[in-house]
Amino acid sequence: MFSKQEEELSREFLMTYFPKPSGEIRGIIEKKKYERDLSIIVCCYNQEAYLKKCLESVAHYPFKRNVSVIVVDDGSTDGSAEIADSYGKLPDFIIAHQENHGIAYTRNKGISLCDAKYLFFLDADDYLIPEAVEQMLEYAVSEDADIVESSYRILRPEEEEPSTEFFADTVDTFEKIPWHRLSGYVWGKVMRTDLFSSLCFPEGYLMEDGIMGFLVAPLCRRVFRYKISSYIYRMNPAGITANIQQDSRAVHSYWILETCLRAMPGLGIEMDENLFEKALHWIIMNYAIIRFQSDNVKTAVFILLCGCMREENYRFSANNRSLRLLQEALRAEDYQLYQQSCELAWKAGMYGVK
Repeated sequence: MFSKQEEELSREFLMTYFPKPSGEIRGIIEKKKYERDLSIIVCCYNQEAYLKKCLESVAHYPFKRNVSVIVVDDGSTDGSAEIADSYGKLPDFIIAHQENHGIAYTRNKGISLCDAKYLFFLDADDYLIPEAVEQMLEYAVSEDADIVESSYRILRPEEEEPSTEFFADTVDTFEKIPWHRLSGYVWGKVMRTDLFSSLCFPEGYLMEDGIMGFLVAPLCRRVFRYKISSYIYRMNPAGITANIQQDSRAVHSYWILETCLRAMPGLGIEMDENLFEKALHWIIMNYAIIRFQSDNVKTAVFILLCGCMREENYRFSANNRSLRLLQEALRAEDYQLYQQSCELAWKAGMYGVK
């Protein structure tokens, strides 16, 4: 077992390499009387090439319910702010500008401006099929849902039209699912705004959407999946996820996991088999993200992972073969086996990083 001193030295090293952000997960969003049914929140930073397509996808659709579009410009230095302002004259569009603070701060800003029962995050380089979003909203209202998650399509850089589709089906358009089957993405979901009444995105972090799987989803009891795509996700080669592996910010993938695990008790969320497996899935993704870092960084992360997962490793057992191998590596504190198990899963295409 790694000693307390080894864990402390690993933490000290990582804090020197790239300090853990100080952003809090617990926060109080001012409660309001909901005037609308849905707010579509568009977070934007330097997306001049795609923002017009994004906003046009919802600008002129005649929603039957009271829907607003909230655009938060995070201090863009290209023409994004001007594009956003050009939509400010349209009914039900709210445009906000701020100095650059990062995606977590921007999402929180959007939530603070939301006066709707439900919200929906739309990234500025993506776009929507609004008819499908309306169907999701109607179903959320009729079923008193916590979250209705959409199927989605991927648009790759070399394509003119989206191709690959996820979660889509022609049978049973809406399916009730357990919370742990939700994807970890923030976007593409009609979500009850109250889910964020005492929870916020941790500012300063990349991969802030880690809170979805570990903290938001476990609070939900009525979760549904819509098997018709509403969301077009653009594979953006200039995006954060595509570039984070090459610099020191890659260790955010560990920091956000640690932060979420530590926040769970304060939110009344107990670790169970489903959350344990989510943590193992995240660790494999974390391995893929930090694989270009130095051996010192990767070893320090491994030592800290063993420490923060130690108790759970003896309380639960993974069902999946790849996860069991990783669990064995963490339990034995075997770095070589950890690399082997993560590499096998990553190469199999199970946890690739876009």
